[in-house]
Amino acid sequence: MKKIFLFGILLVVILSVAIVGVKAITAENGTCVIIPNQGSNAEHLGQGVENQAGSVCDATADGGCGACVEQCIQFRKIKNSFGCDLCGGDGFCNPMCAAGEDPEVDPDCIVCVDNDEDGYDAITPICPTGDDCNDNNANVYPGATEVCDGVDNDCDSSVDEDYIETSTSCGVGECSANGLLQCIAGSEVDSCTAGTPSAEVCDGLDNDCDDLIDENLGSTTCGIGKCQVTIQNCIGGVVQTCMQGSSTPEVCIDGIISPGEWDPADTIGLVLDLTVNVPEGGTTPARLYVMNDAANLYLALRFERTVADPGNSLSFEFDNDNDGIREEGDDAIVYNAASGFYDDFRMLHDGRWGGPKDIAYGGTSDGEGAFLNDGTYSVYEMSHPLDSADDLHDFSLSQGYTIGFYFHLRMIGPGGVWPEDYGETYYPSYGNYMQFTVN
Repeated sequence: MKKIFLFGILLVVILSVAIVGVKAITAENGTCVIIPNQGSNAEHLGQGVENQAGSVCDATADGGCGACVEQCIQFRKIKNSFGCDLCGGDGFCNPMCAAGEDPEVDPDCIVCVDNDEDGYDAITPICPTGDDCNDNNANVYPGATEVCDGVDNDCDSSVDEDYIETSTSCGVGECSANGLLQCIAGSEVDSCTAGTPSAEVCDGLDNDCDDLIDENLGSTTCGIGKCQVTIQNCIGGVVQTCMQGSSTPEVCIDGIISPGEWDPADTIGLVLDLTVNVPEGGTTPARLYVMNDAANLYLALRFERTVADPGNSLSFEFDNDNDGIREEGDDAIVYNAASGFYDDFRMLHDGRWGGPKDIAYGGTSDGEGAFLNDGTYSVYEMSHPLDSADDLHDFSLSQGYTIGFYFHLRMIGPGGVWPEDYGETYYPSYGNYMQFTVN
C-alpha cells in the first residue's frame, strides 16, 4: 500500500514538471522559433498545452490553443524562449531540455535566424551570437551607418548619435544668411532662413536679392546738341550727377552759359557788361565773355531777350596783328541762328570789304558756334583755334600775344524791314578794336 501511495506522489511530481515545461508556450512567453519538420501523429500534437485563456486543451478538443499548437502540427521542432523543444519525437508536446537551460551549454537548444537577410542574426535567448537589434529591417545591423531617421541603425542603443551638423547658407545679396543642418526628431532640419528683399538702391549691394547689383536704376540725359550726354544713374555704388559734355575740357559750345563754365573769364580772360540794341528800339543788358585755353579762343555774348527774334547773327572781326587797321586776311567768325557757323576772312573787292568763307578759297572751316534762347536770355557761344593749320586765312596766336577785335550783333524783328525792324550793335564800334591778350 505504501508503494502504491509513493508511486502516486511520484507521478504527480512528474506531471507537475511536465506541465511547468509546457506552460512556457503560453502567450506570456513570447514568440516561438521554428524549424521545418517531417514528423507525424498530428492528432496528438498540442495535448496538454494551455491556451491563452489558461485552460488545458488538445488538438482535437479545443481550437483556441493558439499559433504554437498549429506550429506543432506543421513542424517537428518548436523552441520557446527558454530553448525547450515542445514537440517530441513521439508526437506529444513534451520538454526535451529543461526550462531555463543555457543554450551555450546544450547545442540542441541553439536556434539562430536572419529574417531580413542582412547577414546578422536576430537577438534571442536561444541564439548566443545574435546581434541584429531589428531583424525585420535589412538596413539595421551592427556597424551600419547611422543616419538621421530616428532609428538605431548600428544597434548601439543610441539613435542618430553619429549625425554631424553642417553649416548651411541660403539667399543671395542682402538676403544671404547662415544656418545649421541638424537632425531633429529623426528628420534633417535646416535652420537657415533667407532675408527679405528690399528696393534696389545705388549702394553697391544686391538689395532686391536677385544676384545683381545696382541694376535697373536708369540713366539721365543732359545737355543739348553735341554736348548732350547720357549717363548711368549709378556707377560702382555711387550716384552719378549728369554734366553736359564739352567740345573742349572747359567749355561746351551749346548756347548755354552753364554754372562755372565761363568763370575763368573773370580771372584770366575778359568779361564786359554792356547794352545792345533791340529791333523795337531801345537796349537790353548784355555780357561779353572772352577767354582761352591751350588750344582755343572762346567768345560768348548773352543778352536779355524773352524770345528769339526771327533773324539773329553775331560776328567777331579780328585785327590779326593788333595794329588797329583792318587789312586783307584778317580773321573773322560768324554764327547765324538760321544757317550756322562760318569761318571767314576779310578781303577787298572793288573797293569794298567782303567776308568770304575760308573754304571758298582753299582754306578750312575752323571753330564752332551755337545760339539758344531759353525764354530769359539769348546766348551765342563760339570758339576758334589759337593756331589752326589754315595759315592763309586764320590768325596764329600763342601765350602773351595780343589781338584786337570787335563784334557785330544783328537782331531782325518780325517785320524784317531795314532799318526800322533791325537791332544793330557794333562794339566798341564799327572798325574800332578792343584787345585781348592770350593767357
